[in-house]
Amino acid sequence: MIGGGAESFDTNALRFQKHRSDFFRTVLGLGAGDLKATTAAGSAAAIEIPNVLFVDRKVHAIENLISVKPEHTA
Repeated sequence: MIGGGAESFDTNALRFQKHRSDFFRTVLGLGAGDLKATTAAGSAAAIEIPNVLFVDRKVHAIENLISVKPEHTA
């Protein structure tokens, strides 16, 4: 998109939650569920992504990425 905005967040205060609303979406929907990311820094923001396939696998991968801290080189 032309003229679209961007916003970045500190991952130290980022929290991910998965929500499964019904039986059919869990079993028949390939482990689909809703993913919600919330920030606790300054201005709290919430990002909701509905119908994420294999939500358990995605949350685990995101948690692994967040837990890795870059090395500071001087």
